[in-house]
Amino acid sequence: MSFLSKETIDTELVEELKKLFDTTYEQILSKIEFYYNRYESFYNEIPVINLDNLPIDNSVVVDLSNKINSYKSLIVNNMSKIKEKKNMPSMIINLESSKEIVEIINQEIQSINIKINEINQKLINKKETLQKYKADFWTILKRNNNSTISSYLSEQEKLKELLKNQIEVVTNTDNEIQLCQNLITEQQKRTINIDESISNINNMLIEIGITDFHITKSSEKMYKIVRDDEDNNIFKTLSEGEKMIISFLYFVELCKGTNNPDSSVLDKVIVIDDPINSMSHLYVFNVGRLIKKMFFDNYMQVFILTHSLYFFYELAYIKKEDRELNQKLFRITKKNKESKFEDMHYSEIQNDYQAYWSVIKDKSSNPALIANCMRNIVEYFF
Repeated sequence: MSFLSKETIDTELVEELKKLFDTTYEQILSKIEFYYNRYESFYNEIPVINLDNLPIDNSVVVDLSNKINSYKSLIVNNMSKIKEKKNMPSMIINLESSKEIVEIINQEIQSINIKINEINQKLINKKETLQKYKADFWTILKRNNNSTISSYLSEQEKLKELLKNQIEVVTNTDNEIQLCQNLITEQQKRTINIDESISNINNMLIEIGITDFHITKSSEKMYKIVRDDEDNNIFKTLSEGEKMIISFLYFVELCKGTNNPDSSVLDKVIVIDDPINSMSHLYVFNVGRLIKKMFFDNYMQVFILTHSLYFFYELAYIKKEDRELNQKLFRITKKNKESKFEDMHYSEIQNDYQAYWSVIKDKSSNPALIANCMRNIVEYFF
């Protein structure tokens, strides 16, 4: 068939030209389209993996996220190349293989799943897990502080040995003290008698000026008061002042030792409460001198309470230096059933006349006390 005689290219000419080519080109285009669609479908089917709140190290999550993004970029890049191939079939393209990165991602996901399973298993066996963590903690702590612990244990052993030796020393000392105390008690039982005390009390009675009665031994550990002209019990015939004198002198002797042969006291604190109460003023000076002689330099501490200004002056040291070194003055006041101790200076002491008037002028003084002070002013000073 000849087409040269025809003036234009018609449909018949086109169909005849198509017959001259095979279908290879169409097949290639179709194949390219197929691969592109498959890539696109595959990309769209890539699941969205939520990496938030995974119970693993954050660096692992970041690394996995970067690899997934790289994998997606690789797929998008290959899709772009296929699309260019589709538009220009004659162009040669090279697709980047995703096999290696997919294997890496799968391995990391598998590793993460293993860790998650381990954590889940630990949560299921919570009690055993906690025990293991505790054991691991102490093991790590011991390993990191091994030198310190070793030094501490070594020092502890030394201190234990030192403490043991000190305990032995204390025990031996206590035993020696107990032996000495037992010996003192035994010796005290052999030596305690009232003969020396009777002699001392009688001598002190004479020093005070009392000669119309004295004391004698009644039994092994008892005494009685007698007058020269009678030997019976005359205690009831004594005045309050004389009874106070006898009681005070007995107290002086008692302070020297003890009334119990099974006890011994080395350091003593003596408290004497107004010893001249009910005594004649003739004895105040002698009792004051006796207290200075028998108590001031012989005991650890001595407290003396008195209402008498005259007796106070008998006991107080005359020299200021001696008072400041050896004595301390207090005033005891009572109000609303409460007693109060206050420091007092020697210069604050008033005489009896001043003291009485200070009570009378005090509005808070009891009326009966005011009346008694007024009576004393009238009787003693007018």
